[in-house]
Amino acid sequence: MIRTTVNCSREIRGMIDDLAQRYEVRRSDIIVLLVKKIMEDHRQFFKFGQRIQYQKRKPDNNWCSMHISLEPRVYDYCLDVRNLCKKSVSHLIAISVKLL
Repeated sequence: MIRTTVNCSREIRGMIDDLAQRYEVRRSDIIVLLVKKIMEDHRQFFKFGQRIQYQKRKPDNNWCSMHISLEPRVYDYCLDVRNLCKKSVSHLIAISVKLL
């Protein structure tokens, strides 16, 4: 397993935690599903020839870090999606949660 960190607003983390509790799965599993959801709607997110975009800054007290563990192939998949969509994985997760 690869351990990594995702940064998000407290609101997004709360939504992810709620989903994990509701479906009785790990937060990491929810995050994988959210990244896969982005790929279902991939055409609107693909960007070529641009830099990686990150989430807009918010007050420091609104941010939190989530430590997640991903299988190596899932981690690589997340990096591939990041490079195709030109958005940070944290940003993609935030977008995906808002699309629910």
